[in-house]
Amino acid sequence: MCMLRMPPAIASNAIGGSIAVGAALLSCLTLLPAFLAGFPSLFASPEDIVARQEWEGLVAHSVSTGQDSLVVGATIGSEARKCQHASWYLWAVMMTSFPVNVLVIVCLCVAFAPTALKLRTYSPAVDNFMCLPPHGPAVLAQQELRRDFQGKAEIYIMVEAQNGCFGGVQSNGYFNASCRLANDLLSLGRDERPMKSDDLLGVSFFSSPGQTEPTCIHWRNERYSEEEVAEAEKGNFTPSAHLLLTGRTSNLLWLPGETLMYYRGLYQQLWARCASDDNRASLVVVALPWELFSWQGFELIEDLRMLLSRPKTSDSSRSGEIPDVCQEVKTREISEASIWRDYIFESVGALPNAIGIACLVTTPFIAVSFWSVVAPLKLLLTVALPLTWVFGAAVEIFQDGALGTPKKGLHWTVPCSTSMLLLALALDYNIFYFGRVYEFRKAGLSDIEAIRQGLASTGPVITCAGLIFALEFSGLFFSEAAINRQGGFVVVVGVLLDTFVVRSCLMPAALSLGAQWNW
Repeated sequence: MCMLRMPPAIASNAIGGSIAVGAALLSCLTLLPAFLAGFPSLFASPEDIVARQEWEGLVAHSVSTGQDSLVVGATIGSEARKCQHASWYLWAVMMTSFPVNVLVIVCLCVAFAPTALKLRTYSPAVDNFMCLPPHGPAVLAQQELRRDFQGKAEIYIMVEAQNGCFGGVQSNGYFNASCRLANDLLSLGRDERPMKSDDLLGVSFFSSPGQTEPTCIHWRNERYSEEEVAEAEKGNFTPSAHLLLTGRTSNLLWLPGETLMYYRGLYQQLWARCASDDNRASLVVVALPWELFSWQGFELIEDLRMLLSRPKTSDSSRSGEIPDVCQEVKTREISEASIWRDYIFESVGALPNAIGIACLVTTPFIAVSFWSVVAPLKLLLTVALPLTWVFGAAVEIFQDGALGTPKKGLHWTVPCSTSMLLLALALDYNIFYFGRVYEFRKAGLSDIEAIRQGLASTGPVITCAGLIFALEFSGLFFSEAAINRQGGFVVVVGVLLDTFVVRSCLMPAALSLGAQWNW
């Protein structure tokens, strides 16, 4: 439920998982006991049937004499005698003996420390093609479109006039502010993310191929001289926006010319697409020839937002011009890449908090359930460390190409969708193992002996469950989509590491250190 703090798409998965866990818990508390009680001999061997009959006789005797502890003591003692001859018990003796227990903890931490430190270099991969099969029709079609029709990723910047600006977009002050913004945008270009003047589109400026800066135009010039009229007929001067829209100057002079008529038609189409109907705002379009959905694009969006957040200062007004309030515009940016950038940053940024909240919520429950303070902290340590090992290994393999894999990076959705699964699985194995230790300790065994007997009795079950879980998710390795292979690697390696390293070595060694403080 801690994943509810994540964005909606990930939180919906958490809701579905919570409902599934609740349904499974309800089934285990009702349907499974009823089924086992209805068919008591279906899952038992002849030896188990004889042992159950002896146990039922012991229960009847203890109830008649009022000595209920005899049942628990006899049952636990019988299990303990069986476990002492098992190979798991011999392994537990070795893992809990001093100084082997100390060496196990130190060696594991030292061995996996470089892998865990790889998390500091993690740069989430954001390539959407990792979610699709590389040879699928959608991916092949997209690649052909990019090759034959080099489209441009677009960022839209809405430039809105102040309420006190008379005329709104149709004012010289607004045009000056909008063109000044276009020049500021060019300063955001870098070698790895180039930006040219002809990548910008707006109603207050135009760019020709090879220009380093856009050419500003005015909304309206007061009057045109006869010389300008003559140049206009040749198409050798920069007309105002009002002239391009109406074909007339402020002194009602009609400027003819085929070239001017051609540009009028183009500008009228541009005005219809970029200026609002109420003339309160217009769009400045940034059309980039490179992939905006990348970390270079995300960095550009961050720099763009910083630029737009700066106070807009107006130029000094010249006499007869529109007041300077029209140059104090409000700006906002929007693009598909900016939406995804915010979504990814929110998801990845909320993940550590969600994991921390999950640990803070579950630890007190474990402490209250087993009446222990130190043991839950040890269990928490054996859960947090393996998570850093698993995801560090994933970064080393998929981002650094440690095993010769393509250096595409670890997709950002993989940690968001698998971390809670591994955390829940580790806590489940923890409680299952420590619950058996608690039962043996409550039956009268010593602290160390309870730890050994707990591992010996739960080791085969946990190992079998871990192998089944890993086998089920190993099918993701055969997927053509890179994101599925990465998710399968994280889950399978995490389960195997938790089964054979953490639960078999690290946890009994940690519990055996200061075993008397566990309770």
